[in-house]
Amino acid sequence: MISALPNYTELRELGQGVQGRVVLARSNENLETLVAIKYLADRLLSDSSQRAAFRHEAEVLSQLHHPNLARIHEYLETGGYAAIVMDAVDGVSLKEVLAREGPLTPESALVILKGSLLGLQAAHERNIVHRDYKPANVMVETDGNSKLVDFGLARLIGNRALGGTPGYMAPEQWLGEAVPATDVYAATCVFFECVTGRLPFRGINAIELAAQHTNAPLPLEAVPVELRGLISHGMAKLPSNRPPKAQDFANELETVAAGAYGQDWEGRGLIAMGAATAGLAMLFPMALAASTTGTSTLAGTSIAHGATVTTNGGLLSKVGGAKGASGIAVTTTALAIGAVLLWPSGPTVGGVAHGSYRASFTKPSVLLDQPYMPASASPYMEIRLTVAPSRVRPGTKIQATLAFHAKNPQGAKYLPDGTLRCFGEHAPASAGLIHSYNFSIGTKPPAPLKDGQGRFWFYRLHGSGDPGLPTGAGIFVTTTLTTVDDKQPYVLSECAYDSTWTNIENFILPDTDELPPGKYQVSAVAGPPQITSVGRNGKPLSVDEVGAKIEGTLPVVTILG
Repeated sequence: MISALPNYTELRELGQGVQGRVVLARSNENLETLVAIKYLADRLLSDSSQRAAFRHEAEVLSQLHHPNLARIHEYLETGGYAAIVMDAVDGVSLKEVLAREGPLTPESALVILKGSLLGLQAAHERNIVHRDYKPANVMVETDGNSKLVDFGLARLIGNRALGGTPGYMAPEQWLGEAVPATDVYAATCVFFECVTGRLPFRGINAIELAAQHTNAPLPLEAVPVELRGLISHGMAKLPSNRPPKAQDFANELETVAAGAYGQDWEGRGLIAMGAATAGLAMLFPMALAASTTGTSTLAGTSIAHGATVTTNGGLLSKVGGAKGASGIAVTTTALAIGAVLLWPSGPTVGGVAHGSYRASFTKPSVLLDQPYMPASASPYMEIRLTVAPSRVRPGTKIQATLAFHAKNPQGAKYLPDGTLRCFGEHAPASAGLIHSYNFSIGTKPPAPLKDGQGRFWFYRLHGSGDPGLPTGAGIFVTTTLTTVDDKQPYVLSECAYDSTWTNIENFILPDTDELPPGKYQVSAVAGPPQITSVGRNGKPLSVDEVGAKIEGTLPVVTILG
């Protein structure tokens, strides 16, 4: 099917609503890039106010960059169409999950609420209130994480406007007011629904619902005792009695969840959410794309033993890991189910460990040959790691999730006053433009890997205090690996590639002869996570002259005796 947009090919429709329709499409420039295109309905195109509202949604999305929010790629408008091109989130809506599964486990519901609150906080920091948080606007990905979508009703804080979905609207929203605490109320409503399988209030019309949300007591008897205080706080009638910020409520959630369900609540919640979406795997965009094109495979890339980012003539590539075809939707489903069946039990095995680090440059002007480039515009790579369980014994089955994010300028030039001029992804190699450079994390692997394999590295810890990132030799364990959510769009507003992907790795901890009891930092790159090589136009540069730096922490795993 050919898209109305010149640079995309439509694969199939994902849904329709009052405002328009959403389709799954593939980029004609990069066939591995899937996007969701939201078209304004034809009957609304002639309405200038509807066009303005649709354009406003695109403007709101363009300001927001967060792992728990769907990103916008571009907004396109002509006399014949208006379209928002955004991430195709590889998952299904929370509404579909609840319709199929009914109530979720408390840990799963807490995971959804936490992810939503973090996404909402990113919007609130931009003075934006979502105003329409509901299950249909929460996408659950294959690994159990969630992303918030659809900012069609979003407004700047302080702007009055009536609108929302009645079952989730805070008392003040019925009067046209909306503040960050309004979104906290709606998120807590959804949390109530996740835990109980029903909404807190079920009036037969908007008038009844308005009265109930404004005056009726919460039916807390349907909620586990451990969660009643959290829901009471998030759904207080007055916004001044709720957490003022989504981040504040997320912090409160962490405390309540750990106290009620243990320190490993989040890992168990993510695994359970992955299992809950497993039966809906064929609705994932990756699977829909495969069924449309007549193939069940997509390419995936790992950094099982190193990571390199290279820009060269409009190409962004990641080199150094096992790369090959895999049935992503099916394989990920199997991993989710397997993790539930094999999750370890017992009083000592458990917990979740997190870590993240970022590689960047204090002198990007040298690396990119841009004398006027500020340090704040440096290219970077970020890696976030989650390992569960974090207290293990020989024979324990472990799942690790690695989320990769890189920003790499291309086709840009910085003027003497620091102003950025962007010439686009396919700008010719004209004098003075950012064109070709590379930098790597990790070292050359000890041996090649097969498709679907990865490696996880253990670095023994000695002593106490902050160990920093490891510098010595590590011990590796071979893993089974699946890559999902692999996207590398060029973002014109930033004049850079914005690359993201996620690895899911599973392995069994070997016996103590290979890994003796003790504490270990764990990593997914060969050798210590350090910037090991830098170059420009095919010539090497020293890490010192470009101010290469890498900062952060690694997860810590305790191997029990």
